[in-house]
Amino acid sequence: MISVPRSEDDYRTELIKEINAHIPHPYKAHNSKTITFDKNDPRVAVLKALKREFDIVILDEAFVSDREINPDRIEFAVETKPFGSTFTGISQAEDAFTAFPNLIITYATNFGNDLYKREKDNPEIRLKTQAKPLARKYVQIAEYISSDVKKIKDVEPLRKRVSEKGIIATLTDCMDRIQSQMTELPFENKSDLATRTLVMWKKYDEDDVDVSALEYNVKRAASYIIVD
Repeated sequence: MISVPRSEDDYRTELIKEINAHIPHPYKAHNSKTITFDKNDPRVAVLKALKREFDIVILDEAFVSDREINPDRIEFAVETKPFGSTFTGISQAEDAFTAFPNLIITYATNFGNDLYKREKDNPEIRLKTQAKPLARKYVQIAEYISSDVKKIKDVEPLRKRVSEKGIIATLTDCMDRIQSQMTELPFENKSDLATRTLVMWKKYDEDDVDVSALEYNVKRAASYIIVD
């Protein structure tokens, strides 16, 4: 079977999937082939003058409307080349600072052993990406980029939604743990607790007192109050 060569966009698409799996909300990576820029934005003229596309752009998802993006909102960009390419895309990555006025970091990779990175007004650095296989390399690059976004933009990953059933189960577990700790009280404290529960119960029912059941109920109520 003859293997079909993979295109640059194939590698780019896989990397975008990994970036979006790691990057914190509300940021999202977009493939330049699936978006357009606001035609009324004067910065579009700069893009046309450069006569090139920027492979992956990353910005706050709130500023993407109908697959259209304002160049001013792009804060991170990634230039990609096919795996094994002799070009790293470094010079093209530099152009992103001209195209996007509020860009913070630009990256470039040919999925070799380095990820090129440059912050505005700072010298370039190279991050090692020697992970194998290629799938792991996507993850490593995505983790580098995600870490930068978290640090610079001070954002946290979107927390997983928890159902009401899950919340109740968590609170019940907390009550069970507290109640268990009460059961393991030292003898002198446990004796004092039994005496107090007995006195409290007698105020309401003088005839029949089940101390063990009473102790359980009081501990359960106490644990509920603590959790609440």
